[in-house]
Amino acid sequence: MEIEFKFCVPPDRLPALRQALATGSTRLRLQATYFDTPDARLAAAHAALRVRRETPVVSSSPPGRQGRSRRDRSTHDASAGHWIQTAKALAQGPLVRLEDNVDLGRAQGDAVPAPDWRRHADTPVGERLAHLLGEAPLQATYGTDITRLAHRLQQGDTVVELALDEGHIQAGAATGTRPAAPRGGQRRAAAAPAASAAGDPAGAAHTLAVQELEIELVSGNVADLAAVATHWVAAHGLWIDTRSKAERGEQLVRGSEPWPVVKASRLTAPAGAARRKGWQWQTLALANGLDHLLPNLQALAAGQGRVDHVHQARVALRRLRVVLREFGPLHAQGWDPDGAWTQALTTSFRELGEVRDRQVLQDLPEPLQHALAARGLPVPASAASPADAPALIAAARSGALQQVLVALLVRAAQAQPPAAPAAAKATGANDASGPADAAAAPATPDAKPLGHKASRLQLQARVQHLHQQLARAAKRWPTLDADARHAVRKRAKRLRYMLELAEPLLAPGDRSSATQRRYLRQLAEVQLALGAYTDALLAQHQADAQLASSATQVPPDTQAAYAAGYWLAVAQQRDAACQAPLKRLRKLKPF
Repeated sequence: MEIEFKFCVPPDRLPALRQALATGSTRLRLQATYFDTPDARLAAAHAALRVRRETPVVSSSPPGRQGRSRRDRSTHDASAGHWIQTAKALAQGPLVRLEDNVDLGRAQGDAVPAPDWRRHADTPVGERLAHLLGEAPLQATYGTDITRLAHRLQQGDTVVELALDEGHIQAGAATGTRPAAPRGGQRRAAAAPAASAAGDPAGAAHTLAVQELEIELVSGNVADLAAVATHWVAAHGLWIDTRSKAERGEQLVRGSEPWPVVKASRLTAPAGAARRKGWQWQTLALANGLDHLLPNLQALAAGQGRVDHVHQARVALRRLRVVLREFGPLHAQGWDPDGAWTQALTTSFRELGEVRDRQVLQDLPEPLQHALAARGLPVPASAASPADAPALIAAARSGALQQVLVALLVRAAQAQPPAAPAAAKATGANDASGPADAAAAPATPDAKPLGHKASRLQLQARVQHLHQQLARAAKRWPTLDADARHAVRKRAKRLRYMLELAEPLLAPGDRSSATQRRYLRQLAEVQLALGAYTDALLAQHQADAQLASSATQVPPDTQAAYAAGYWLAVAQQRDAACQAPLKRLRKLKPF
């Protein structure tokens, strides 16, 4: 089992990070070749099998000079390295992976030993590979060449390793090597590429730079790991990137989008769902929300975000706030008692919302663009402004948000009921002091978790309450003021996300599940109508403000006058369009 955080390092913070890790550290060159079947079974299952040469690196830098420079002449002796075969697979949440390592002995030249998944037999990850691979042939797919600066530190009884990785992932027509001799009855892949040096694929067409800090739990408890991670995030401006090198290598091989927009996935009932307690449903809902948020947030933090990334990140942040608010009571001690987690998520939601509102105003609908053009009026530029990029990057890399994400990842990885944490301090590599552990909320030591039935009743009561509030407001929609209508939209979102996340718990039977899905479809229709109305209202207010500011302008701003009239008509039309889906929702039951 591997439990670790992965963080991207800002280029301007890299020298300071090298310096902070230098004392008492070791340096290794890690040259790996990854293997998969011709039909990419391992990649499809988010598993990986690699063979890696690990070679100590000796630095001949002058005394007192740390980090990389022109005078740093590091050398490595390939014959001093060892070949290590590693198998990995997903476990619980993005923080935990199944892992097993097998030492294949001292390196003898550059020929990569043939991979054999049977070396991992009788381990959890070995069982996963046995199911995936069987007798299927393996072929090299991509390679990595990494220089690692590793430092171990101790906090209490916990040992943590910090590893700064710099190098590249390489993939192409001649990536990797052909296994020298199949083992365990495995056949060679007919299309296996020609042999080349480990981690140095010949003729590779694509490379991707790696610059990340891994913080791994060697021994001890996860709360201490989170405290260390929180300290280093604050000290060096790091941001979470949950993608493994294997995932990025597969993207290179396929030539696929490195930053795909990720939408929310349905929470499915796990094995033994009827026996799961409230805190376990908390964990499942939280992990689902993080799986939605992190890929979109990582794209924004890397400066590669698009309009859809912004939208999905905001949806994911709202879903996580629903998890904290509605799933908290499923454990007697609750979580986020001081609201710090919710506040950080809310702040980021609003910061991204400011950019999203500007994008809504800039992306004029086609009818308005055509109408403006027909009257000889200028059409504003569409799409997000490049000026938004710094704001998006800053919001996604926010230290407060990243530290809360560390805490949430730890909470999602817990395999036992949350317990009251002891007071702890985070440590740096050369600093025995640091901020207090913010990874876990204060707890009541004798708190007892709710059972399966009690958890279902708790959530059903909340859903029914929200539905009744929404139904009453829907009946009075034409008479509601702007603030009340905004509250209706927020309540509809909360109800929808809560039902999506709690569906396996609330609807164990086929009939009730069908009822809930019908209700969810109607709720989605309501949310779409309310969203369109809100966007039109926002544009109308902006157009009215622009028209008011140009009241004394000569000649008059005809574009502003036309836009104000257009958005007023659209807002009125969309206002009326909200009533029918709201009426249909009132007649349905949530489960």
